[in-house]
Amino acid sequence: MIFKKEELQLLLKMTRHNGRSGKNGTYNPKHNDLRFDIANSDHIDQDRVKQNVYWDCYQGFHFPSDQEQEDRIVYSFEQIERTYYLDNYLDYCEVQHERNRQTGHSGRDRTPEDLLKDKKTCPEESLIHIGTMEQSVPPDVLAKIPWKDRGRSVPLSRMKNSGRRHLS
Repeated sequence: MIFKKEELQLLLKMTRHNGRSGKNGTYNPKHNDLRFDIANSDHIDQDRVKQNVYWDCYQGFHFPSDQEQEDRIVYSFEQIERTYYLDNYLDYCEVQHERNRQTGHSGRDRTPEDLLKDKKTCPEESLIHIGTMEQSVPPDVLAKIPWKDRGRSVPLSRMKNSGRRHLS
């Protein structure tokens, strides 16, 4: 990867957090695309939300302003996760149902929706924090980084400017 000299002059701390569930069950994808009343969330800087850059495996990059455009349908992360699980696990579930039927264990049958809600098989959220509230990586530079798992085992990604840059 080639970066311009001025892009490389920042030395920033980077931390990563992976998770599927917390004390309240599986993570809610509404938190990822902020599809809730953020006015009730003190920890979210409402001015910076407009600078968020999101990515998912179906729509590619999109921005908060895209939802305001009448000709642009932006699907929520919740809809994307559900679609991803249907596209990738429906055939598996049907084959497993047949095996369960043959062995007399039809009670073990699960749907893609069941897999999506189970804390062992739900999507894994990966948050990468780069920088501080005062200094971070510009979104265009962040977008150039070849994230190892993007588009394969991590179906959803998001770059968010809420002080630090996030990719999840």
